[in-house]
Amino acid sequence: VAASALEAAMSLASPNPNALERAIRNGVKFSLSGLPKAKDLLVDWQDAAGLKALQSAREAKDIASLERAIRGVRHAVRKPELSEQLKEATGELEALKLPVLEAALEAALNSNEVDALTAAVSDAIKFKPMAVKHKQRIGTAGEKLCELVMAALEAATQDKESEALERALGKARRVPPASSASHSI
Repeated sequence: VAASALEAAMSLASPNPNALERAIRNGVKFSLSGLPKAKDLLVDWQDAAGLKALQSAREAKDIASLERAIRGVRHAVRKPELSEQLKEATGELEALKLPVLEAALEAALNSNEVDALTAAVSDAIKFKPMAVKHKQRIGTAGEKLCELVMAALEAATQDKESEALERALGKARRVPPASSASHSI
């Protein structure tokens, strides 16, 4: 039965990676001889699906879709055509995302809001091209964030209001580690 299911999954008119993956899992239990061929076919189908998702995301110029698609095909960089597509898509992602993160960081710096600065600094640190390109600006934002958090903690401590202190402590805990390295909160 497992051998028939594996053969059927491999010969589907339209690729169904999920069905093939289930058939492979069942086939492993019985050490079926067709497993290497099925595993190769599964990788090909997954790569094709990843490439299609990558192309769609590139056409849509959607940051979230592009990030997901890039994560989905990173495993397939051993194939030259996917490697080149991945390199191009990564460049496009950087071109799309950098201006968004730069604007968010600038707006957060101008707002003096702890939550906005926390989110902007955290996002900037996580996106390596942003962290490299704007290291000094992110450091400045991190320092400002620490100053604002410290001021909020001091004010809450002086007011002796437990709710305000809890809010200030909660905000202090969300400060990204890289920005709080020079200040102890």
